[in-house]
Amino acid sequence: MAKAASRMRRLRNELAHTEDLFHWSAQCNIAHNEGLFDALLEALTHAGVPREEVAERLGIDLDTLADALSGQTDLTLTELRMLSSASEVIIKFEVESALVERARMAQRDLIELAHAYYVVEEQESSSRGWADTATLFRAIEAKAVVA
Repeated sequence: MAKAASRMRRLRNELAHTEDLFHWSAQCNIAHNEGLFDALLEALTHAGVPREEVAERLGIDLDTLADALSGQTDLTLTELRMLSSASEVIIKFEVESALVERARMAQRDLIELAHAYYVVEEQESSSRGWADTATLFRAIEAKAVVA
């Protein structure tokens, strides 16, 4: 999860510097794919199905299963579905426009910036109006939902 999260943070930083949605969306897809396999491993652990049993259900050896679970094997959607079924986990897909994802990331950045500002204001603890800053932060956060 850390690798995918790190890549997404880097992509958010690049957001302000590119209009190339083709390249940007390709990089986002790679990060989300990494996150998918991290989540699959975590769900497999929670499901409690031994990897030996998963490999047996699929008719493959443990090395091939390890490659598939690491994301190093280019799986078809059918193979991914079979892997998730054999692992007794559910995979949900989400598809959206790169423009929507970019807008969502920009809003997250705005919330983080507002929060950082609020924290700095709080730490300075001057005679400024705390309620005004807190109210501003809550208003920004409340309106940060992308349809």
